[in-house]
Amino acid sequence: MDRLLKTTSLCISLAVLAGCDTPDPSPSVSDIFSPEPGIVCDRVAGFCADSYGISMEFTKIFLGQAAQDSILKWVKQNTQGDAADLSVFTLSNGVSCSSEQRLCFKGHLNSSTSKPYTAMLYQSDISQN
Repeated sequence: MDRLLKTTSLCISLAVLAGCDTPDPSPSVSDIFSPEPGIVCDRVAGFCADSYGISMEFTKIFLGQAAQDSILKWVKQNTQGDAADLSVFTLSNGVSCSSEQRLCFKGHLNSSTSKPYTAMLYQSDISQN
């Protein structure tokens, strides 16, 4: 269990902080899914997000208490008492989202918009083409 917790924490910290430039796969990838309109969950990174950012409530509902506990533990260990900014995050496939901009991008350092993820998360009317 401790190994799983460390792995999940690592995935969260990598997903939230690092990001990477990878191809923008279809949102139908089984590890990343949308259980309800406006919510995206990532089993690999261990969190769910809504239009405001990473959501503790939706993480618990769709991924379980252990996933929520992992996020809370990571936040406590890595914020040094500062408020964590969970409004910007990166999914395990490299797609990075900004709740302030209401956009998702094809990579943390890639300014190309990921239309499928932007539409899923922010219920945008962006064309899927």
